[in-house]
Amino acid sequence: MDPVLTLAFKVKPADRPAFQKLMTDIQATRLRKWKEHGLLAGYRLLASRYADDGQWDVMEILDFRDDAALARWNSLESNSVGGLSAGALALVQSVTTTPVERVDAGGSRTASDSAVLVVPYVAHVSADEYQSYLDGYTIPQFKGWIAQGILDSYDVLTSIYPAGRPWTTLIVLRYRNDAALARREQVKAKVRADLTTDAAWMAFSKNKKNIRAEGVAALADELAASEVAP
Repeated sequence: MDPVLTLAFKVKPADRPAFQKLMTDIQATRLRKWKEHGLLAGYRLLASRYADDGQWDVMEILDFRDDAALARWNSLESNSVGGLSAGALALVQSVTTTPVERVDAGGSRTASDSAVLVVPYVAHVSADEYQSYLDGYTIPQFKGWIAQGILDSYDVLTSIYPAGRPWTTLIVLRYRNDAALARREQVKAKVRADLTTDAAWMAFSKNKKNIRAEGVAALADELAASEVAP
């Protein structure tokens, strides 16, 4: 698996508009150039829609081509934390950087007016058991939501060094638009009803509270993104 990092930035509520503008105007351009120059294999830049105590304001998801590219990033970080401009960094109160592994992803990423839901989870079981849960319970629902036309894409990231971290797995759901997101609960109920005929899925459904705990979701907009290069 190629290296992936998530970087979550927190600023003062009064600085959110200025910080998001700097990330849109400057950081998005930096990310694009770093991809063109081969440092990044892909990236996503997300901005939370609402100020929320204890939650991030902007998140980067950075894919690297290989360990050598990650080493170049580590060198860059020594002079520019998070790869941020001096103006953006001056507004940052905290940065949380998490090395992760992308364990699953799907969808078309064709929507132009998306709404993104970022949901953290803490696993109560081993990594192998949790992967079986994802494969048998979670991913079939995502595929059902895509088939129903509300979900544009999904991304499942797991922390490589989870000890002491606030989440084990981060799920990034890109809905086609706000109207699609508004249908989330309705479509979720329909897809789950359809999956009740699957005995393996039902077994996971009955035991899911013993498998993971869901954290506070963040509603976000995608400021910039690129496909991950093969």
